[in-house]
Amino acid sequence: MPSSLAKAAPSKGVGVIPYFSIIVPTVDRIGVLEVFLTSLLDQKYRNFGVILVDQNSDDRLAPLVTRFQERLRVQWVRQDERNASLARNKGAWHAVGEWLAFADDDCTYHDETLTALSATVENESSADLISGAVICEDGKALAHNFLRSGRIGRFNSFTRSSEGCLFVKRTAFLALGGFDSRFGPGAPYHAAEGVEFEMRFLSKYGSRATWFDASIYCFHPRKREPLDPMLLIRARQYSRGMAMVPAYHPSLAAWLHIVYKFSYYLAGSFISRGALRAYFKMRCLGLIDGIRLGLLNGPQRQF
Repeated sequence: MPSSLAKAAPSKGVGVIPYFSIIVPTVDRIGVLEVFLTSLLDQKYRNFGVILVDQNSDDRLAPLVTRFQERLRVQWVRQDERNASLARNKGAWHAVGEWLAFADDDCTYHDETLTALSATVENESSADLISGAVICEDGKALAHNFLRSGRIGRFNSFTRSSEGCLFVKRTAFLALGGFDSRFGPGAPYHAAEGVEFEMRFLSKYGSRATWFDASIYCFHPRKREPLDPMLLIRARQYSRGMAMVPAYHPSLAAWLHIVYKFSYYLAGSFISRGALRAYFKMRCLGLIDGIRLGLLNGPQRQF
């Protein structure tokens, strides 16, 4: 287990051992991170701590952490390598809460996010993995399967999974070795680290140890506009990561999802024009990249 790199003491009035440890990997962002931390101040449920895994090479976050440590239990952990999965794993090693909450630094909790999570933990006592919905700035859910609650399985894990609203019992997370460091931002396969983790979770614990609850949700920007060159690069990276999941964890459900996505993006590339057409093309190319790389390299995980 890594040695502690904490830089902030618990604030007054906060319990010594939080029930939820919220792990937030961050790099190159201050404004949106401040918005997220501010949203935590409004939580009606208060038994939580924050582990901020800082991947910046400087101390730009020092003033922000100093300001929030007076009102939140914030633990500041440094990591040299820019890799979101490694950062989340490092945060998990530092966590003491029974449950780990994984949040993106550009998401926002509403005031009852943790209240709803606490109720679900109590009501679904057999669940060691809980996922919540992601609502975009237009008020619509990121995926249609975010609209109804139920078990998570191989047929719906792609559309009921978001790292920004994922909650796992710490013991189960560590038993599985955490996130695969080849998936996620900063990794060769830029996305789908949550789905890849869920596939391993399902193999070990089964669907009955999971629960998706639409009453738990956070807000997150929909990363599709504007259709600039950087977004097109990310579109290909996201699809590459998505296609790597069934290559590493082959199942009929996973492959059907990739076939469906490829058909959808291919159709979009034919009926769309301009930058949107380029977006769909990059999505198709990313899926082809992932399938080819997955079949060539084989399922050898790194953590």
